Amino acid sequence: MSTPKKPLDQMSERELLETQVRLLSRIRSNTSNTLTLIAIVTALAVLGGIVMAMSG
Repeated sequence: MSTPKKPLDQMSERELLETQVRLLSRIRSNTSNTLTLIAIVTALAVLGGIVMAMSG
């Protein structure tokens, strides 16, 4: 980011809004990656449970 780091209490309302929008867009893109990883881990756990149940 090109804007210098300022404490939140020294930012203007516009700077706070821009920062909020930036954070929300990053969170949104990271959330889809996180949900994909959670789905993969859950699928592996379910498959592992099935294999253990069948072998036991």
